Amino acid sequence: MVLFAAKADARGRIRGANGYYKDGKLWIDVNAGKLTAGDVSGFLCTVAHELTHFGKEYSPAFYEDLKRFAFAVLGEKRGPDAFDNYVARKLERDRTGRLTVVDAEGEIIADACETMLRNSEVVRQALERDRKPVERAIRMADALGVAVTVTGVRPESEVFTSLMAQAIRECAANAVKHA
Repeated sequence: MVLFAAKADARGRIRGANGYYKDGKLWIDVNAGKLTAGDVSGFLCTVAHELTHFGKEYSPAFYEDLKRFAFAVLGEKRGPDAFDNYVARKLERDRTGRLTVVDAEGEIIADACETMLRNSEVVRQALERDRKPVERAIRMADALGVAVTVTGVRPESEVFTSLMAQAIRECAANAVKHA
């Protein structure tokens, strides 16, 4: 991750991206979304957003699961056409003319990750949908070519099960990255 500090214009407004993902690196503005001194929520949301783009490149299987989850949640809350409607809105708001449908979908998935960071209910829904996060993490590691062996007693708590799954995903990603 590369941290940078965007410069303010003559009026004191900061222009430009809060962060972006490029060439395998997350670039995050240390002032991302900052409204007050000490406010780190915008920074954390920017990191969550950009990590989603990173995940798409380094773990397509996990990203596809995330996409399906976001699609399902949007469909439940906003109707079956919600995802397509969000894509259309992203494309309409694009001032560059360079945003593709796939790019717009990626931005919606990344926005969903920001929402998950802010709303623990969405995370609870994700855990409810997949009561076997460890098995899913092991499948993801296997897809990356990393063998996982689990010995001993597995945790019963959802929190510790989720942490174990996250540890497996992180270890697998690091094994691939540093191999």
